[in-house]
Amino acid sequence: MDLPAGAGTKIAFVHVPKTAGTSLTTVLAKGWGRVKIVGQAREVDAMPAEEVEDLTLVAGHFFPYQLRRPCFRDYAAVTVLRDPFDRLVSAWRFAHERVAEGDKVGPAMAFASAVSFSEFAFSSYGAYERHSQIYNLAREQGMQPQQQPMARMLRRAKRRLDGMLVGTADRLDDFAHALFHRFDRGDPPPMPRLNTTEAVPDEALGLSPVRRAALLEILAPDYELLAHGRRLMEAQIAGRAAT
Repeated sequence: MDLPAGAGTKIAFVHVPKTAGTSLTTVLAKGWGRVKIVGQAREVDAMPAEEVEDLTLVAGHFFPYQLRRPCFRDYAAVTVLRDPFDRLVSAWRFAHERVAEGDKVGPAMAFASAVSFSEFAFSSYGAYERHSQIYNLAREQGMQPQQQPMARMLRRAKRRLDGMLVGTADRLDDFAHALFHRFDRGDPPPMPRLNTTEAVPDEALGLSPVRRAALLEILAPDYELLAHGRRLMEAQIAGRAAT
């Protein structure tokens, strides 16, 4: 990919939730000296231009379209994708953990914490989570992603990835090494395994073979995005332009 002019050191890590982004952020923060980690997208919009320009790493839950601000001109956009089924299971389990710890949660998390994974995955509350990677990458300001045709959102998400440095959760160590070397940071520190989710048997998820097959069919666009991102990652790690 072509990095923006002057992007010799700065990174904007777009952390799609439940994609091992916390682990990668921990490593990046040790390699980039002036760091800002945000929890919500509106924090990025509220950052003064002079603060953005003084940082070398901005990481957190925001959207690629927010990087159009002139103060981000020297930042290379980075993101990580994860297997869509595994990501959805992780989101469901995270809701259970948050509620068990007594945290205040929204309606979707409250619902997820009270039902089986199968019920959550096929519910209206689970609709955004099913396609979260596509929606987070493709959205624009004020957009309601679930009201857009999926084919259009998938095309937009792919185009966004084409302008980013892309990793996958299953090759996070390789991706971190590629980033550190690309930006002349030497070798990265060991990758911590934070907020990891162990594999859960289908029986414990309430998934019959028929329901698993139906869910994977629903997730087909998300797997197409993952495959696109994986091709980009492999080309970028190999140091050549993706074709």
